[in-house]
Amino acid sequence: MYGLPPLPLEPCDPALEAKIRQFRSLKVQGKHFNDNLMSNKAFRNPHIYQKLVEFVGIDEKGTQFPRDLWDPHEVRDEWFAESLASQQKARSQQIESAQKLKSRAHIEFQTSRPRPESNTDGLGDMRHARDPPQRGRYDHSKTSLQPPRYRR
Repeated sequence: MYGLPPLPLEPCDPALEAKIRQFRSLKVQGKHFNDNLMSNKAFRNPHIYQKLVEFVGIDEKGTQFPRDLWDPHEVRDEWFAESLASQQKARSQQIESAQKLKSRAHIEFQTSRPRPESNTDGLGDMRHARDPPQRGRYDHSKTSLQPPRYRR
């Protein structure tokens, strides 16, 4: 109905049932397992977690999913962040090298001035390099190419 499995037909394990009854009776008396565990000085050791996991035999990567759907023990190395970062870096370097190969070795620039029809002096476009730079409407810099004017 709601994704719950049907009730099991075989009886419950008697040892498991006894443990559940014991913990239930302690809870009714007001004793809670977690409170008792936290108040114990031996469990304040920061390295106790690993020891408890080994002692109880807990599979930290365990899951309720079926193995054919998800197996946490078959995690591939390429799924980790370091591997993903190295793959991403290699891909970006590959794209950069491909772009460098496609880039032009020579770039032609266009001047804003029209080209002269005849090159009588043989300089061609170099003639514009001798011309003083043009000043704009709002260009009032102190450094000017014109000599300063003196009043008499």
